[in-house]
Amino acid sequence: MFEKSRRQLGKLLDIYEQRLGEEAFLAGGKFTLADLSHLPNADRLAGDPQSACLIESRRNVSKWWDTVSRRDS
Repeated sequence: MFEKSRRQLGKLLDIYEQRLGEEAFLAGGKFTLADLSHLPNADRLAGDPQSACLIESRRNVSKWWDTVSRRDS
């Protein structure tokens, strides 16, 4: 079950990877609610050693995550 979910999430993150190669944020050139709504799940992924590679292995997603996770509250 874990591997099936991991593959499905990987496919979605591949789409995000492409999108984030075109724009700095998910909905365009600035931080929006689209990015904010992804923070809790992305934080969970990034904090789990088994799942962190899903973010780290995608250059644009990793850059996005570094940017949004370091924002002031």
